[in-house]
Amino acid sequence: SNEHAERIVKDKRVSKISFTGSDKVGWKLKGLCGKKRITLELGGNAAVIIDEVIPKNLNLASIAQAVAKSAFLYAGQICISTQRVLVHKKHYKNFTSELIKASKELYLYNNSSNLEELSHCQELIIGPIISLDDAKRIMSWCEEATTMGAKEILNLKSQHKHIIAPKIFTETTSEMKIASDEVFGPICTLETFEDINQAFESVNRSRYGLQTGFYSDSLEHMKRAFRDLEVGAVIMNGPPAFRVDTMPYGGIKDSGFGREGVKYAIEEMTETKLLVY
Repeated sequence: SNEHAERIVKDKRVSKISFTGSDKVGWKLKGLCGKKRITLELGGNAAVIIDEVIPKNLNLASIAQAVAKSAFLYAGQICISTQRVLVHKKHYKNFTSELIKASKELYLYNNSSNLEELSHCQELIIGPIISLDDAKRIMSWCEEATTMGAKEILNLKSQHKHIIAPKIFTETTSEMKIASDEVFGPICTLETFEDINQAFESVNRSRYGLQTGFYSDSLEHMKRAFRDLEVGAVIMNGPPAFRVDTMPYGGIKDSGFGREGVKYAIEEMTETKLLVY
């Protein structure tokens, strides 16, 4: 409970706090912990950029398949799940078609209303939402976006109240929750850009900054992405939903404070001490 968590954070016997959860709770805990060390992993609304020139060993179909999987795996309930897709205008029409196709293929196995049956499906990618309250929240955010002018270009149906079929929206604005907040569900937005600076600015408008995926064959653009994107990691030629335990994992802005990953977690939990002899 919140009460127990607060008591643990304030207890003098506890010298280090590590929290994974919402930014609202995380920053409150940071305010309560005083002089103690704290690591916060607070999620985000990760973006992926598809540049004008893509690597020669990739094509729009393979990129769309990777993006769809990273957006809808575990029903989008991952901190680095792809939520915002930014595509150069040169590829927008073809990529949109490929993304819709790939998303439909991922959802092929969600044809049962029986959760027990679905739980034994090895091919299942888009499973149930963690709670009915969260499912209702996600659907209300989608309805809000539609009311505000967003266009839903993928609207599949679900036979179970715990499962939300993948949804893709275009013509979104930063005032819409599905574009500005962390949906934590199988929802992504799709927008276009003409100049790479527009894409970088769009990513940075978010109050979150965890990870960004960037498909490009330009070394110059890669360097600029690493320099200018306000995120904890840039994943080149892959979606943002990538993590291995040896990497320094964490974000900036409302996405968190400190870094996870074996070596980096040890450093976060270590007080440096010096002996001069």
